[in-house]
Amino acid sequence: MAMGIGIIIFCLMIFFKRSWFLEHTKKGQGLVRWFGPDNAPRFLFLLLVGGIAFGALLASGTIRPIQW
Repeated sequence: MAMGIGIIIFCLMIFFKRSWFLEHTKKGQGLVRWFGPDNAPRFLFLLLVGGIAFGALLASGTIRPIQW
């Protein structure tokens, strides 16, 4: 549950600082190079929404990590 909540918080932090992420990080600059300056924010938005959904499913127990 903690890992899912952590993923959600991380994605939300990046979500609110999208333009900073795309301009000042190597990963963001790579997205801009790959998808162009117009499409990179859209792709990042989709990645973050997917990350939030994954984190929510992980926190709710729908997705279970491997148990030893």
